[in-house]
Amino acid sequence: MSLRGSRPRPRVALLGEFDPVTEDALRAMFPTLWAGSTIGDLKSKISAAEVDLVIAESVVDVLDEGWTDPHLICFSQIIARLPGPLAGTLIYQQGQTETEEFILKPLPLPLHKVRAKDLQAVSNTRDWIKIGLIVQHSGSILRAAAEDALASGTILLTTEGPAPLGAFYLRREKNRGLAWLPNRAFDRVNWITALTNLWAEIDPQSFPTIGNWARSKTWMLGTELALLNRISGLEQEKEEAVRSFDLLIEQATHDLDALSLKIDNSRRRLISEQGDALVDEVASVLEEIGFKVEMMDEALTSGTPKREDLRLRVPTADSEWEAIVEVRGYSRSGGTTADLQRLERFAALYRLQRKREPDKKIYIVNPQTELPPGQRDLFSRSASEDISVFAEGEGLVISTLDLFRALKSTLPENLAEIRRSIIESRGTWAYSASISSSGVQEPTQEEILQKEDVPAAD
Repeated sequence: MSLRGSRPRPRVALLGEFDPVTEDALRAMFPTLWAGSTIGDLKSKISAAEVDLVIAESVVDVLDEGWTDPHLICFSQIIARLPGPLAGTLIYQQGQTETEEFILKPLPLPLHKVRAKDLQAVSNTRDWIKIGLIVQHSGSILRAAAEDALASGTILLTTEGPAPLGAFYLRREKNRGLAWLPNRAFDRVNWITALTNLWAEIDPQSFPTIGNWARSKTWMLGTELALLNRISGLEQEKEEAVRSFDLLIEQATHDLDALSLKIDNSRRRLISEQGDALVDEVASVLEEIGFKVEMMDEALTSGTPKREDLRLRVPTADSEWEAIVEVRGYSRSGGTTADLQRLERFAALYRLQRKREPDKKIYIVNPQTELPPGQRDLFSRSASEDISVFAEGEGLVISTLDLFRALKSTLPENLAEIRRSIIESRGTWAYSASISSSGVQEPTQEEILQKEDVPAAD
C-alpha cells in the first residue's frame, strides 16, 4: 500500500518498542508519525518511500530494503550492520569494548551539549558496542574518504582500535543522514532533536518545521492547531478508505484468480490444448453455438475404421445438413495438408455410409501451442493453394484462436450468427461481423499477424 498526499513533514516512522514518555515526546515533536513494533507493522501502515525519517529502538534486529533510504537514527544494540557514509561501504558491530577509557571528539555545539548531558551519568564505556567500517570495493581513495566521513561524525571513541562508540554522518549519494547510537546512555529525545535540527540545514524539504519554531505546536494558535488536527483527521480517513479498497481489491483478485483457473480448464483449452482435451472443448463450444454434436469415437463399434472426430447437425427437424469435423492441435506447426487429406478419406467413408456427400468438411486446428497466441502463424498463410482446392469441395478451415475471439465478442443472443457463418463459409473462416457489448470488435488472427508484420511460416 502506498498513500500519496500532503501529510505534514517531517513524516517519521518509529520502529520498535519505545517507552511511552519518549513516544509522546516524539509525537509532539513531529506532525506526522507512525509507530510499529516490527517492520511488518510499519509496512501495513505506510510505504518507506513516504517516510522522511526512520527511528529504530534498541531491539530492532533488521531493516528491510528501502527502510534505510530515508534519514535514519538507530539506537539498536543488536542490528548487525547499516549503510556506510559512501556507496559501497557499511558500518557494523565490531564487538564490545573491554576497556573503560574513551575519547571525546569535537562536535557541533548542539550535539556537544547533548553528549555532555549524557556523560554526566557515564563513568566508563566497558561493554559498549564498537562500530567498524567495511569497504566493499577495493581502493585506497574510497577507504580514506569513508574513514574521514566516519571520523568526522564520531561521538565517542574507544581507545581500543580506536573505534567509534557512536557516530553520525551524511550519506552523500542520497543526501540523507544516518546516526547509530547503540547504547542506552544516549538520550533518545535529545539526540533526535539535535540530529534533525542539523539535517534540516541540508534537507529543508524533509524537515520544513525543524528549526522553525513558528511551525511548532507549542507556538501555534488554536486556529492553526484546529487546521492541523483537521489535516490529521483527513489523513486518517484516507488511510481507512485505502484499507477498505485494498480489501475489495484483494477479494476481487481472489475471485479473478478462481475464475481464470476455471476458464483455463474450459474455454481457454481452445488455445492451450491438443488431443482429446481440445476435441472435448471444441465439441462443447459448437454445442454452445447451437449445433447438435456427435462424438464419433463414442459412436463407433469395435473394429470399425477410424472416423472424423465430430459430426455436426443443425437443430431443426426438417434439416438434413450435416458436417464432418476433424480437430487437431500442434506444438510447432500451424496445421498440415495431411489433415485435409485425412478429411477427404473420412468423407469417402461418409459417402459409403450415407450415400451422399457431407454438406461441409471442417478442419479445426489449434496452431503452434508452444508460442503465445498473438505470435502464432495460421495454416492459411502457408497452405493457401491447398485450402482453395479444399474449399471447392465445401471445405472450411477454422483456427481455434478465431473461434475463441468470435465467442468472446458475440452477445449470447447472437450466437446463431456464428452458426450461420460456419454453415455458409468455405475456405478460411474469419468471422468478424459481430460486435461485443462494449462496442469493440475482436480482430482476427490474420489481422493481428498483418499488423505485427509477422512473415508466414515456411
